[in-house]
Amino acid sequence: KHAWVVPSLMSSGLVLGTLLAITHHLFYASLDQRPVAYQAQQEWYFRIGIGLAFLVKAFFTASAVLAYNQLVWYTLRSEPVTLAGVDAMFGVISNLFDFTDKELWRRGRGLVAIAIIVWTMPLITVFSPSALRVQTSTHFNETWTKMALPVLEYQTVQKFAQWQAGGSSAYSSPSSRISRLLSATAAQGAILNIASPFPNCSYTVEFYGPSLSCGSPSAGISFETKVDSLIAGSSSSTSLQSGIGYVGFVPQRANTTLTTSLEDDALAGLDRTLETPHATDIDTIDRSQAHDYAKLYVVAPDWDGLAGNTIECGLYNSSYTVDLDYRNGQQNISVKSLERVNGVTAEPAFEDCGGGACSVSVVAYISMMDAMGRLLLGHLKVSDVGSLIPTRTQISTTVLMQTAEMQRLHRRTIVAGNKFTPEPLSIANITMTDALEQLFLNFTLSLFSDSYLLQNQSSASEGMVLVRAPQNVYAYDSRNLFIAYGVGICVDLVVVVVGLLCVWTSSGSYMSAFSTILRTTRNPSLDTVIQHDDGSGTWPMSTRLAKLKVILQESPSRTELGKHTMFRLVNDWCDLEQDASSESPELPRPSLDSLLIRPVAGGEQKQANVRVIITPPTPEPQEDVIMETS
Repeated sequence: KHAWVVPSLMSSGLVLGTLLAITHHLFYASLDQRPVAYQAQQEWYFRIGIGLAFLVKAFFTASAVLAYNQLVWYTLRSEPVTLAGVDAMFGVISNLFDFTDKELWRRGRGLVAIAIIVWTMPLITVFSPSALRVQTSTHFNETWTKMALPVLEYQTVQKFAQWQAGGSSAYSSPSSRISRLLSATAAQGAILNIASPFPNCSYTVEFYGPSLSCGSPSAGISFETKVDSLIAGSSSSTSLQSGIGYVGFVPQRANTTLTTSLEDDALAGLDRTLETPHATDIDTIDRSQAHDYAKLYVVAPDWDGLAGNTIECGLYNSSYTVDLDYRNGQQNISVKSLERVNGVTAEPAFEDCGGGACSVSVVAYISMMDAMGRLLLGHLKVSDVGSLIPTRTQISTTVLMQTAEMQRLHRRTIVAGNKFTPEPLSIANITMTDALEQLFLNFTLSLFSDSYLLQNQSSASEGMVLVRAPQNVYAYDSRNLFIAYGVGICVDLVVVVVGLLCVWTSSGSYMSAFSTILRTTRNPSLDTVIQHDDGSGTWPMSTRLAKLKVILQESPSRTELGKHTMFRLVNDWCDLEQDASSESPELPRPSLDSLLIRPVAGGEQKQANVRVIITPPTPEPQEDVIMETS
């Protein structure tokens, strides 16, 4: 009458479980890459995921158990099974030890397969929640904070320069700190590491600092011709050298008593530099009468590998805007803008700073220009055997040797036929003009790497710093969820289809409820095998009972209610069509059988109100079961 109830429940369990699985997927997908706000939120999200997985498992298991029951009753109708096997079939989905029953494996392999599915269905709750995890995001949480920014301390001139002896307060030479800073920068070919306030942050600094502007000599081609002549004359005066490959010089006062031109001062500086005995006792900073800027000259190798390309560099006061960006402690510094404001000459630095006449910023600029001159001043000669002979200059210790012009010098010194490969340095393979400007720029920015040259945090100006902090986000791996739920849905669908086929074949649906057992055991012949010791119902049953075989069939005889389905004993495959009443004498059963056979007022409702009490056996068989009707 109500055969549609169990199929509907089976199908509903599959559909509801699938809908909850989709809900679980959508919930996790909505959390993907969302930042974790706080720990309690994370805990609740994981609890919700586990709860959804539990509900999915519960509905899939419920539909699978219903389908299993249909297959159990179908199996019991198909062939005889021992009572021990029947117990195993009904109990294997709740008792794992029933898998050890041999009868179950012989008569119900399909039952074993579905029972294994029912037992393994909880694995869904193990794998599906693992699809959501917490990991560090590749995107940082960015916040702006106001803090002190680094500022160069030009006011304390002693940090940049040394002073003349004898009580004078005039400039003498760059401080050892400045010289070491330039040497390190020139050797590395990059800006030195600047301390970062945070491992991941960005900020911008604006300041005034020195810069070099290099290019062709302002004196024109005639000046370059005179420079080439002096170098050629110096090279021809020796027989052991094949030529001069490089010269660095600064203007020198040609005559302290007579007025000379700037060109004469520059040529005088070149002449003194080429004179090896005097090359160690010359000025390293331009102290000529120039009123535009202090100059530094470099004569780099020409196409033939010998000095012939004259470059003039001038010192300028410049306005810098620099962006500093740090990613996991690695700095990335870029000059956003560099504007040259005015040229800087050396003469103000040699005035008496004690009287307040000198400019403190000029002292810092000149000390850096002086350090640059001390590094580059001198010359390199190429011998007949191909070796370089340096006089005073330290250019060979810098990355300037990797410039395009200096590589010509290398080619002149290597053995013919050997291929020259320049080192992969940051300043390599660019022209000497650009390299000199870049080196001095790196030198200026490297001042920020030494806290001694910076203002104190208390007096430094404040600025905005963009701080990027790592953040935890939810990461959803849908593959784990799809595999867990996909397998569960497919397997449960197959099991439900099997259950529906069993219902269709049996023309009805069954449950493993006590009422179903009660209605299918109304065979008086079953009472003949129950002895006095078996009446208690305790487990395990006797071996004699365990070996008895039963089969579920329709009654071959017609009762007052017509034909009905019941369990029958199978004794050595006897004729199952024999009338049940002839198999054994009928014992008095005035209780349950009489209730089910005789119609009572109220019909099915009265049967549903029957209450049953199981009592210990008594000497009188008719008192085994006591009925109470309401």
